[in-house]
Amino acid sequence: MVSSFERDFDDIAIYYKLTKETGDLDDVTWNDLEMDRVFEKVNSTKSYVGEQVLYRRLHKTGSKEELDQMESHIRYLKENEKERRQIESDLAKIGKRQSDYSLPAFLFSSEDFQLNRIWPIRILQLLLVVSFVSGVFFDNIYSIMVFIAVALINLIIYMLHKTKYEAWLYSLMSTKQIVLFGKSMMSNPQFHEKLGAGKLERAVKELNGLVRMVGLFQLKKSGMWTGEIMALMQDYLLGITLWDMVTFQRITKTIAGKLDLVLELYEYAGQLDMELAVIRFRESLPVWCEPSFIGKSGRDMTEKQTTYGRNRLEMTGMYHPLVENPVENDLIMSKNVILTGSNASGKSTFLKAAAVNMILAQSIHTCAAVDAVIPRMKVMTSMTVRDDVMTGESYYITELKHLKRILDEVKANGNVFCIVDEILRGTNTKERLEAAEIVLRYLNTKNCIVLAATHDLELAKAMQNSWRCMFFSNYVENGKVMFDYRLRDGFSETTNAVLLLRTMVPYIFVDHS
Repeated sequence: MVSSFERDFDDIAIYYKLTKETGDLDDVTWNDLEMDRVFEKVNSTKSYVGEQVLYRRLHKTGSKEELDQMESHIRYLKENEKERRQIESDLAKIGKRQSDYSLPAFLFSSEDFQLNRIWPIRILQLLLVVSFVSGVFFDNIYSIMVFIAVALINLIIYMLHKTKYEAWLYSLMSTKQIVLFGKSMMSNPQFHEKLGAGKLERAVKELNGLVRMVGLFQLKKSGMWTGEIMALMQDYLLGITLWDMVTFQRITKTIAGKLDLVLELYEYAGQLDMELAVIRFRESLPVWCEPSFIGKSGRDMTEKQTTYGRNRLEMTGMYHPLVENPVENDLIMSKNVILTGSNASGKSTFLKAAAVNMILAQSIHTCAAVDAVIPRMKVMTSMTVRDDVMTGESYYITELKHLKRILDEVKANGNVFCIVDEILRGTNTKERLEAAEIVLRYLNTKNCIVLAATHDLELAKAMQNSWRCMFFSNYVENGKVMFDYRLRDGFSETTNAVLLLRTMVPYIFVDHS
């Protein structure tokens, strides 16, 4: 697998968390499959909007219409290199500034930042102007005193409210670039039909005022001054006019009233950026395919798919997209599969490869495989279980909770692709075998597809009449344990725990008698 990395995904995940739905990939499955790493593999987006939309898309199952539209866009972008490069350049202007990632959080709560009453601010601004004009041009000492008093009041108000809205003001600046991106797309007649840019006309037209306001704010904020002292003076001078507060109010009011249009442009830009990233992701893979789907009703089935049953899954030449120099395997499931194999033989990576490809197929219409015919199913896993130190729950209780969420989903809705690695390993052998067999037999009666791995050969043999049994193995060469990572039918009769221990720490194998 790829090497470990450190990255804070909180900002990227903001849009997903604000729009997540019940049917989305859950956190346990996302973490089990190390989907942050998969995201990084796919992600070559030019803008933060593209990153956030891609992260959102990898959590959901795309409809047939969404995936068809994506493929239509991708075909056009691949065939028109000049236009593709121009779109990438325009997306890069939106950029990935740290402050911009918070924009979705503001968009969905813009009304919370509006003042209940704006007229007191307007009165203070008017008093500031009138007292200044009267004091300077008519040499009125009282007017100058009023000006100073109002300026101080305004500065206090500004300082009190500054922390509330200033952090959002910089993220709001990116709305200008998003609208300008939509405007650029609208200017090319080809994009109207080929990339759906025609639907942006209303949004671009009605948000022109927002672009002007944000542009004016940028100009006022940046100005022509340089140096820390001058920048501080500029900030205070703008503060006493309450200009920032008024501008912020106007922008938030516009956004709250036209949120659907802002989101339309945001999602459009993010979608295109994501599609360009999918093109580059596909090009990075040694082999890939567009999956064929067996729909719930069968209405979207091709002639090729009519020979497949409702719960049939077939991925040929499948591999994990994060593995360098991967070994391809075929996964053909007309019945549930129980997998055995010695340590480090490839079971867990294979389970992850199957689940990740099911997710990529349904989210970005891409499989790391030669060919794939799959049903549309929610993917759920129980793989990486740990003791919960914070709650004091044991490994076994935590594992039961992970399994329960799968069983509950299967019972309530069915249509689940279930991945279970080392089922119920957190208890003694006798009870583990009994409990695991109960769980697997229950799942075998439901409308789901199960791919389970176990070290318990006894469990696999108990299920062989109703499940397909497959295995990974190893061989010994010159005293070393070797793996070919090839999936085979049957049971793994080999063990290697002691041999691997001897290979890695030979010094402990001494005669203590």
